[in-house]
Amino acid sequence: MKEINTLADYMNDEKWVSLEERQRINFEVELIGKLLLWFERHQIRIL
Repeated sequence: MKEINTLADYMNDEKWVSLEERQRINFEVELIGKLLLWFERHQIRIL
């Protein structure tokens, strides 16, 4: 059994995370990043 030491190891192990789940997670992370950049550019504070 392959040892999992990092989040990348976990995400790339299809036993734990399917391709569809990984694609959705990557999409959501990219979307959150874009939202944060938009908020920063417009000097909007969320908290």
